Amino acid sequence: MTTNKILGSKNVLKKAFVFLVLSASFLSLNSQDAFAEVAGDQSKITSKLVKNVKEVEYDRYYKGDFYSDVGAYPEGMFLVVEKLIENYIAFAHMGDASYLAPVGQRFEEKIEGQTIKRYIAVSQKKKEGYYCIDIYNNVNDQPIATLTAGLKIEKKKNGYLISPKNDLKIVYKGKTYKNQSALNFLGF
Repeated sequence: MTTNKILGSKNVLKKAFVFLVLSASFLSLNSQDAFAEVAGDQSKITSKLVKNVKEVEYDRYYKGDFYSDVGAYPEGMFLVVEKLIENYIAFAHMGDASYLAPVGQRFEEKIEGQTIKRYIAVSQKKKEGYYCIDIYNNVNDQPIATLTAGLKIEKKKNGYLISPKNDLKIVYKGKTYKNQSALNFLGF
């Protein structure tokens, strides 16, 4: 009788274990699908935002509601702003580092961190914004390094014209580097 109870309880444990394993794998598959769906949705949103970039003569304009879109999609608009400013010589007086996007890339390569957050911050009242990259050791911590560069935002008849300003700032391990010293820090 005792042997039957032990064997019966082993079978119940086996069945419970199999149920847990199958449930966990099902949840894992569902979460992977959910993450893939969210990433796919983000990619679709970003491509729709990029389609709002229109070239007129030698300038690129954003045809959507720039301020609202930055508020709703701060990371997606980062790619839009990079497209808008890719032809601007931001730091012509500072030697080799002329374009803002390669400066951002160099920053990401030089400062090692686990999480990189890219976004655009704007002030509609001041008609300016900031191109920002934050690098973290982990998501819940303060950034170990930040790069910000000013942006001038102008509403024109063709849309929003965004251009970089000559104010580059890097904060790394408590030390602040501005303009030429920031570029020297990055090795330009």
